[in-house]
Amino acid sequence: MTAPTMERDLTATSDLMLWAAEAEAAAGIARSVAATSFVPESLKVRQRKDGPLDLDATVAQVAAALLTGQELGLGPMASLRAIVIIPPVTGSPALLAVALRALLQQHGHEVWLVEQSDSRVIMDGLRAGSDHVQRVVWTIDRARALKIAGFDSPMGNWVRQPANMLTARCTAELARLIAADVIMGLPVIAEELLDGTSDDDGPPLAADGESATAPTAAGQARRRATRRAAPARRRGGAALALAAPAPTGPAGEAQGPSGPAAPPMIDARQRARLWAGLKGLGLTERDEALAQVSAWVGREVPSSNALTATEASTALEAIDAEGERRAAQAAQDEAGGPDDD
Repeated sequence: MTAPTMERDLTATSDLMLWAAEAEAAAGIARSVAATSFVPESLKVRQRKDGPLDLDATVAQVAAALLTGQELGLGPMASLRAIVIIPPVTGSPALLAVALRALLQQHGHEVWLVEQSDSRVIMDGLRAGSDHVQRVVWTIDRARALKIAGFDSPMGNWVRQPANMLTARCTAELARLIAADVIMGLPVIAEELLDGTSDDDGPPLAADGESATAPTAAGQARRRATRRAAPARRRGGAALALAAPAPTGPAGEAQGPSGPAAPPMIDARQRARLWAGLKGLGLTERDEALAQVSAWVGREVPSSNALTATEASTALEAIDAEGERRAAQAAQDEAGGPDDD
């Protein structure tokens, strides 16, 4: 082995040992703050709605966020403010657009707004040490043509705050053009994953958050067939196929977005609880989980984004009821079962 090769090997080993020490330190910090309000809900892991914190899983999640933030040049508390999981618990880590702009400025790069409105945003950027001004333009028509997930959602961000969503898109595109080296750790921003409400179970996202492949009629038919055929998962010998709760609305009242008056849709907190609860019941496969949610709400649900707030509450109540049933069954089994008369 030559001297340069040996030196490189020693450097690599030293770097790994340093990273391992940093990971251990991050885990210690994560454990001390995991249960506090300084950790956002998207990083906290719970088994079911309002259930106790899964401390070990939360510590692992928070530690990963701290290590990622450190690679980006963020302090521990700044990392907790800047990095989110979209959708919460089960999704992808991403940076908030405002945090990305702060990172660019921290590295000496410049970004500034040229124009901002609900229909068009123009943003310019200048890489540190360069005299070439890079311009990015995002318009509502461009977003509509790209069929961005959630664009037409009545309660989505594209409808409620289009200027902010266009600005976030400009920020992400500009950062990739002038400072890709700054964001290698998290190339996607939260606003790209959130778009309408969330893209937790929509088509796969490309690097810029847009749909990587347009859904085909055949593909949609296969997904519907898969959900209908998904068998109930068995856990502890008990079938998971649960009875759907009785409808809560008046007979004949439209339950989805197609009703005469659009009902409020599922919000981020409900979605986080829904997926955490489904995971706690052992429903970790998306198609199987959506099939069970469909049974609970009494209609086919292609995505959690399609749930109304009322339907989400119905599913959450069913999850709680099943959790309580399992706990009672476990206690009974532990006690040796009921006495025979």
